[in-house]
Amino acid sequence: MSAGLWDFSLAIYEAPGVAPLCLSLQAEFDADVNVVLCAAWIGATGRGRLDRAGIAALDERVAPVRERVVKPLRGARTWLKGELAADPALSTLRETIKRVELAAEREEQRLLEAWATARPAGRGSTTEALANVEAYLAWRRAPKPVPDLTPLRAALAGPAIATPKE
Repeated sequence: MSAGLWDFSLAIYEAPGVAPLCLSLQAEFDADVNVVLCAAWIGATGRGRLDRAGIAALDERVAPVRERVVKPLRGARTWLKGELAADPALSTLRETIKRVELAAEREEQRLLEAWATARPAGRGSTTEALANVEAYLAWRRAPKPVPDLTPLRAALAGPAIATPKE
């Protein structure tokens, strides 16, 4: 049995180079890191390749939570980081917002996993996982070729991820 989306995401995100890659995709293409990780998980767990309609449906599933909860919390946390130099007492508020933001991201992942697990699981692969991420980035209108996904490829092939390897 493969890991759930949350555990998969934590393992992948902690791998060398993946967090900076995900944050750059978020900054450059307004990519939702949770959707990136879910797209990879779908391929890695054998739930197939996502086409444009599948990607749109996946993104649509979490857009309200992302736009109305996650992004505003991220904005507040980021703004407070800059304010800490002037008022270090704001660090408690920033940490509270950070915890709530993480809870909102976990809820987003719960919604994504519920959508994805409706697809039958099969034999997953790193190739399928990366193809789904590339399809999502193309849907987000990332330039071709897509950004270098080497850190993600290495993480998907690593021993911490319980998926078939290619």
